[in-house]
Amino acid sequence: MKLYQTGELAQKARISIRTLRYYDKTGLLSPSQHSEAGYRLYTESDLQRLQYILALKYLGFSLDEIKACLQASPRHLSERLAQQKAMLLDKRAELDLILRAVDASLHLLRKNPDDPEALSSILHVYQAEHNQERVRQHLTPSQRSHMRELYETSYSEEARRKLESREWTDESRREHYRQYDEFRSTLQRLTAENADPTSPQAQHMAHLLTQINARVSQNDPAVLEGMKTAWNRYNELPEDKRPPAYHFTDAERDFLKRAMTHFHSRRPATP
Repeated sequence: MKLYQTGELAQKARISIRTLRYYDKTGLLSPSQHSEAGYRLYTESDLQRLQYILALKYLGFSLDEIKACLQASPRHLSERLAQQKAMLLDKRAELDLILRAVDASLHLLRKNPDDPEALSSILHVYQAEHNQERVRQHLTPSQRSHMRELYETSYSEEARRKLESREWTDESRREHYRQYDEFRSTLQRLTAENADPTSPQAQHMAHLLTQINARVSQNDPAVLEGMKTAWNRYNELPEDKRPPAYHFTDAERDFLKRAMTHFHSRRPATP
């Protein structure tokens, strides 16, 4: 049976000895054997595991994610790879948008080198495209149509005008999406754990949702009324018309309702 010392395995895999030692220290790849003198000895099976680790690392997985993949069943690994592919496609779409904005900016600056307003308009278009790209990634054409109809029938003309006239910076949009993703994942986790809706974690989640809603509504009565109507009408849609990105299970809705009730009961009354 072929055995490799640390230096030999590192050379064969084209990585550093330091990396191999770190993998051993973290439990990612430990040698199957040791010599009488205490040197690490790796087998062909260890080499295959190392090649698998390096392949996942190349695909963008973190070391913690790789460790989870090594312990997972083939089905779970397939799901993780599918998730990784979706994330990489998102990144590629983001880069494509940025490249289009750069190309347009270069073209415009060659024609009008002293026109900063022109460059600003290009960036504004890029931000709008970025928002539309996210919608396209998460909703089917049919779902987009239903959500658009829901938006137009739930919000008054005044509310729609106010929403559509607001300008979001790229930074504020990213923060909005980050907070929403955190809210959804926290709600799913706490519901699955059958947590207490009055717990600090649940109340943090309620506070997060309040911030998200305030950012969208700007506490405008017309917009708030539209949000309330849209939420009620969304829950009346058939299951197959509800986009997964916005879907809440009955258990999640119940948990959220109790968490929000407790959250608002502890807030000081508005004079």
